Amino acid sequence: MGRILDYVVFMLWKRKYIRHRGRGTRINYTADFRKRKAVSFGDNVTIHHYAMFKGNITIGDNTTIKPYAIIKSSRSSTVEIGKNCRIMEFAVLICLGSLKIGDNVRISHHASIIGNTHKFERTDMPIWRQGLYSKGAVTIGNDVLIGAGTQVLDGVTIGEGAVVGAGSVVTDDVAPYDIVAGVPARRIGKRGALN
Repeated sequence: MGRILDYVVFMLWKRKYIRHRGRGTRINYTADFRKRKAVSFGDNVTIHHYAMFKGNITIGDNTTIKPYAIIKSSRSSTVEIGKNCRIMEFAVLICLGSLKIGDNVRISHHASIIGNTHKFERTDMPIWRQGLYSKGAVTIGNDVLIGAGTQVLDGVTIGEGAVVGAGSVVTDDVAPYDIVAGVPARRIGKRGALN
């Protein structure tokens, strides 16, 4: 009975934060929304417990957001996640510019996509007071796999079909179907090269 009551309270209280909710979409009552009418869900989306959303976010059909994932955008930016995507546990997607993720993308556990950075030029004031800036949009093409613990930095484009190895730090663009790994991420192969 307690879980049913929790869900009813969620539907009455938190629905004001959802701009659109597609058919068959399941949202766990512990999911956290921080901006009114800002999140839009396609059909058959699954949002697991304690996932957190803040800002203008659009999530495509058949996408799953696993527990404790964080997806945030600034007031003037947007996060767009395509169809059939999986954002795994503890993944962090934050942008000051825009973040566009294509269809059939997999973002593994503890991966971070950070679309901004701190200003730090001035030495007469603390870094945290100098604000943030964005080099540009972060774009991830269709059918991309981003390994666990990977960091994708500001202004990067990852091409269609690319694979990013676990623990990598992506500072530059990745060409379509390339396999990259390392700190910083470097090309180590190409998908389909063995076929």
